Amino acid sequence: QLSGGQLNAHTNNATSNSAVSWGNNVTVTANGSGLLMDNNTPAANGTATNARIVFGSLTFAAPPTSFTGTTLSFGGFDQTDAVFNGVSLSNSPTISTNNNDANSTLTLAGGITGSGGLNFAGTAGEVIEIGGGTSDGTANTYTGDIGIYGGARVVLNKANNTQALTGDVIINGGTLTFKRAGQENQLAPGSKVYLYLGSLGVNPGTNLGTMPRD
Repeated sequence: QLSGGQLNAHTNNATSNSAVSWGNNVTVTANGSGLLMDNNTPAANGTATNARIVFGSLTFAAPPTSFTGTTLSFGGFDQTDAVFNGVSLSNSPTISTNNNDANSTLTLAGGITGSGGLNFAGTAGEVIEIGGGTSDGTANTYTGDIGIYGGARVVLNKANNTQALTGDVIINGGTLTFKRAGQENQLAPGSKVYLYLGSLGVNPGTNLGTMPRD
C-alpha cells in the first residue's frame, strides 16, 4: 500500500533482458505516492539493464486531485520496466512521469475498470503503455475520460479491435500513439479526441485505423 510514500523496485538479482515476477498487488491510497525503478542508481541493479518487474494489480483509492497534481509518479532507470495486470480506478487519478529514463515503460495490462478516468502528466521521459501487447484482448471498461498533459507519452498496445480507451481523450501537451501495425480500433465508438497541444499519431508503419475526430 502506498500512502504518499515511495516504492523502490530493485532488479539487482536479474539479468539483462529478463522479467522478474513479483505478483504483488499495489494500492495507492494517498496522492504524492511514487514508484521508482532501481532507485535511480546503477548500484541498485549492477550490470543488468532492460529488466522488467511484473506486479499484480494496481488499485487507485486516493482522494481526487487535478491533472496538475500527482497521485502516482513513475521513474525509470536503466531501461527497467514495470507491468501491472489489471487496474482499478476511482476519482480520476494522475500518473506522472519523472523523466529519469526515456527507455523505461509503465505497462497497464489487462482490464482497466472502475469509476472515473485517468490523467497522465509529467515531462517527456518514461513511456506509459495501455495494454499488454497483441495478446491483450481484455477491453477496458472504466467510465471516465483520459487526459494527457505536459510531455506525457502514452501508447495504445491492446490487441486489434480491443477497446483501450472508453471515453474521450484530451491531449494538451503530451503524445498519443499506437504501438504497431495491426493494432487498430482501440477507441470506443463515439469517443472523441481533443487535440489542443501536443501530438496524435502512430509509430512508423502503423495503420491508424478508425480514429474518431471532433
